Parts: sequence; C-alpha cells; structure tokens
Amino acid sequence: MTGIDAGRRDVPDDCTACGACCFSNRGDYIAVFAVDEARMDQVARALTRVTDGRRFMRFAHGRCAALSVGGERLVCSIYPMRPDACRWLERGGSECRAQFARKGQRALVALRRSDGSSQAGTASAGTSGADRSGLGD
Repeated sequence: MTGIDAGRRDVPDDCTACGACCFSNRGDYIAVFAVDEARMDQVARALTRVTDGRRFMRFAHGRCAALSVGGERLVCSIYPMRPDACRWLERGGSECRAQFARKGQRALVALRRSDGSSQAGTASAGTSGADRSGLGD
C-alpha cells in the first residue's frame, strides 16, 4: 500500500503525494508557451507536442508524460523546467483543491498500478467503463 490515503478529503501537505493536477484526458490540458519552451532542454521538449501551431505537454495513460510514478511519490521529471501553467498552481489554493476533489483518486490508481497491486483496476465512482485507463475524465 502507498503513503496516499484513499479516504483523504483535504489536500496533502506534499504535492508529490497527490499529483491530481498532472492528470487529464484532454490533449490541450497544459499549454506550453514560448517562455516555457525557452526554459526547457531537449529532454523536456520531447515531452511536448504541437497541434495546430500550439505546443502542449504530452499526455499518456491519462497523465502528463513528465510525471514519474513510482514508490509512494509522483514526481515531475522536468520540475525546474516545468511550464508556467504548472508553476502558477499553488498547493492548497482554490484550483488545487478543486482538482484534488475531482481527480484525487487518480494518483492512488497510478501508484497501485506501478507497484503491481491487484487493486490497480479500481477507481473512484463515476469512472467510465469505456475509459480503459481507469482514470475517468
């Protein structure tokens, strides 16, 4: 079992114990602007994609491609170079709390999958059976 409490209702004290803001099924979820791209090295830029002339972070399996999942933590692999959209999200702020309320269980599912837990297929209520990621919207 991980250090993330499945019944938790408040935002964790450490972002690496949550990661809700790094989960989405939208391809345009995290925009990468010129100032962000200038800060990124080649490895970080490889985790982005361009659609209709706009750059975004790539997402795979319902989470940001830069999110490293393992052990009991979710860590941004490009943290010093992360886009401004990520920098502006304040832990415990209103947007953080809203994302945690909507997507807080996704980290638990991802961590269970990374450690091979038999409960990996479970997710919070409202997960669509059509969503093979087990992460919902």
